[in-house]
Amino acid sequence: MKSKKVFIALGFFLVVNTRYFWESKIGILAFPLFALMLLLFFILVFLGLRELYYFIEEGFIDKKRLFSFTILLIVLVLIYYKPYGLIDF
Repeated sequence: MKSKKVFIALGFFLVVNTRYFWESKIGILAFPLFALMLLLFFILVFLGLRELYYFIEEGFIDKKRLFSFTILLIVLVLIYYKPYGLIDF
């Protein structure tokens, strides 16, 4: 399950950063897709908080949990800081 979260987070990061190229082509579906992306962001925030809780509860020993939490944290902070992508066209 931990690797699925990492792949979902990285995929979400890729979708957010390439949004400039495909958003104008989908037309009316842009708003429902935005709502879906917002929901996915909050789901990833919840999963990140859960990972942090379990990481602290286990005593900071699980390296896989540290890796998945770190990737989730980096992705969520970058998306929060730059919501239109790292390169704002």
